[in-house]
Amino acid sequence: MEEASEQKATSNLAVIVERLTNIQNENSKEHATIIEQVKKTNGTVADLVRWKERAYGILIMMNLFLIPIIVAACIKFVLNLF
Repeated sequence: MEEASEQKATSNLAVIVERLTNIQNENSKEHATIIEQVKKTNGTVADLVRWKERAYGILIMMNLFLIPIIVAACIKFVLNLF
């Protein structure tokens, strides 16, 4: 009776080890695929972040310099009408 239960336990362990090995192999393949995709898209994401930062900088510069000049010119134009 003990031999049968030992054989069953051994076969169960073998099945568990085989399943874990399969999971590890699948994980390795998926990990390689994910790393490859990250390498392909990382430059694109970095470009988008740089573009966003430049756009914010341009908006700040416009708000600091261009908008006040336009407002002052409009006020001067309106005052010269009267």
